[in-house]
Amino acid sequence: MSTPEGRDQVPENLTPEGRAIVRRLDEVVETLREFGFKQTEVNDAVSARLQQGEERLANHDELIAESRVRLQQGEERLANHDELIAESRARLQQGEERLANQEVMLAELKQLNAESRARLQQNEERLANHDELIAESRAHLQEGAERLAKSELHLGYLRGAHASNTARRDADLIADDMGYQLIDQLSRGMLISFANMARASGKHENDVRSFREADLIMLVRDADGQPAYVAVEASFTVAARDIERARRNAEYLHEFTGLKSMAAVAGVEITGGQRRNANAAGVHCYTIPARDLEAD
Repeated sequence: MSTPEGRDQVPENLTPEGRAIVRRLDEVVETLREFGFKQTEVNDAVSARLQQGEERLANHDELIAESRVRLQQGEERLANHDELIAESRARLQQGEERLANQEVMLAELKQLNAESRARLQQNEERLANHDELIAESRAHLQEGAERLAKSELHLGYLRGAHASNTARRDADLIADDMGYQLIDQLSRGMLISFANMARASGKHENDVRSFREADLIMLVRDADGQPAYVAVEASFTVAARDIERARRNAEYLHEFTGLKSMAAVAGVEITGGQRRNANAAGVHCYTIPARDLEAD
């Protein structure tokens, strides 16, 4: 073992026991010195941990202060919650009272609903009977409408036929109204002959049949004594088709005879619009007095 620094060498005059004691003392001193070093390290470590503990304790104090503030806030909130609970209980009480009232109303509504269903059942039974009556009424109405439509159709035929007959009866008046003198009315046989000529020339069959059924074809004389033809279409109410037929028939007559041919329409009702259409097409309009259609 090395001797401590600054210590004299072991006297050589010591006995072996003395030398041993000295060596032991040196060992003890060295041990104490090492222990002192270790104690210093332990003290430093303890001081460091103590410092950390104090810092943590300071943090704990802050946390405790914050916890106390939060606890105070929690107590305040709890007080508010108590108020809210009291209000909620009051509202719950009110809700229970309202619910009791609603249950009473619901019972009344159920009774009213039962009565309404009974009335509805009665009404449905009555309605079923009414539906049968309505169906029968509709059937009668439909029959009446069909009869009325047929009557109106027949009346239209009668009016048209009467207008045509009146136009033939008043042929001289129509000719005079146009500034001509009536010579004769073409017979049905003459119309058929002209119709055959039209068919032979390639006219459309529908137009040929319509020409053959013309209401009135007049042979007239103008102021100069020259013969001419007038194609007349008669209807109770003059329509565009009457104007077109009269104009077409006049063209056929001029094509097949070479004579001057005019067109005219005769009717009890001639609207302003149809008069303008007739004038634009060069067709004369003759108004049949309503009294001329009266039965003799």
